[in-house]
Amino acid sequence: MPLVGVTEASLEDAEAYAFEQGLGFPVLADAGEVMDAWGVDFIWGNVVRLVDPAGTIVAVGVGDCRSALDAR
Repeated sequence: MPLVGVTEASLEDAEAYAFEQGLGFPVLADAGEVMDAWGVDFIWGNVVRLVDPAGTIVAVGVGDCRSALDAR
């Protein structure tokens, strides 16, 4: 399943966070309009959410997202 992160953070901040956390998937930065279109609420701080193809959030946080992906 393709996976992409989205954030309203700047490209520099998003790259640093993805590297720090070892996310292993692309992150679309400065994506406020995309998040609005997908119905993702603004979040203060860095939070990773795993969303299934139906748009349902299935995991929140890096650890839970990794576990959910590993279970697939």
